[in-house]
Amino acid sequence: MGTIFKDLEDGYVQKATVFNVCMYMMNNTLVRNYTKSEPRTLGDILDFIDTYKEEIEDSFRYSEAYNFQDAGERTTAIDTFAQMFSVFEKAVRNTKLENIIFKDSSWNMKYENEEFANYCTNGAVFESATEVYVVFEGTIDAEWLDNGEGLSQEKSDQQENALAYFNMVAQENGWTESDTVIVSGHSKGGNKAQYTTLYAAQPELIDYCISINGQGFSNLEEEEYYTKHSEQQRQEAIDKMYSLCGEYDYVHGLCNVIIPEERTTIIDLDDDKFYENIVAVGHCMPWFFYRDGEFHGDLNPIGAES
Repeated sequence: MGTIFKDLEDGYVQKATVFNVCMYMMNNTLVRNYTKSEPRTLGDILDFIDTYKEEIEDSFRYSEAYNFQDAGERTTAIDTFAQMFSVFEKAVRNTKLENIIFKDSSWNMKYENEEFANYCTNGAVFESATEVYVVFEGTIDAEWLDNGEGLSQEKSDQQENALAYFNMVAQENGWTESDTVIVSGHSKGGNKAQYTTLYAAQPELIDYCISINGQGFSNLEEEEYYTKHSEQQRQEAIDKMYSLCGEYDYVHGLCNVIIPEERTTIIDLDDDKFYENIVAVGHCMPWFFYRDGEFHGDLNPIGAES
């Protein structure tokens, strides 16, 4: 079916990577607020960012909403956002994804539990005429302790919040097995996507899980799983999972990796073809694209015949 993963369509993977870049656009309060009032297309979001570039930079530079320690961190945030936007804009235009609908963001939904509503999660739905993607952003500042919990305990608060978010949007949108539903995320978001695939209230709704540089789980997680689920159920969930990783990534191998090697692909990185001075080489999302926004094609499937 595909060249990235032999039994998964390349288009699903490429779209998932673009949508994961989009989630990092939401790190800016102006962009996030723009998506609150109503569903927006990716074209709408691109036009908004392009129109208000100076205001967005100023919001990073002067707003107290960000937990920056010094001017250097603010400058890094501005530069990183600009690089992310450059990749995002070119990737969306190249792949003709302007009409994809961005909706049901976790920061724009009503929850019975207000603490849950205001605490991280950072998920959103990307909807096309043929597929639905539920995508989780990577670690934000408030989640570092939660990362430790996820690697040492059977579950973490944010894994549970991501699961609750998926269950809620699946119910509210009335998804059925006839819909193509893909769960994805980058870094911690990839771990959330895996967790959601394992524990979803209606696991049959999820067709694929695409984890991008997402870490594994503690050994206690598997023990906890079998208190309520069977070995067959776990295997069925894992069979839906795919792992896409950067050549120099240091996160996806952490702890107990559950995605098998035959469904893991490493991106071979050529420094000359990518943006310079990006923090966390091989882990950051722009490394999955060339400077012109084309999806990286230098792939190295692990555990598969070359």
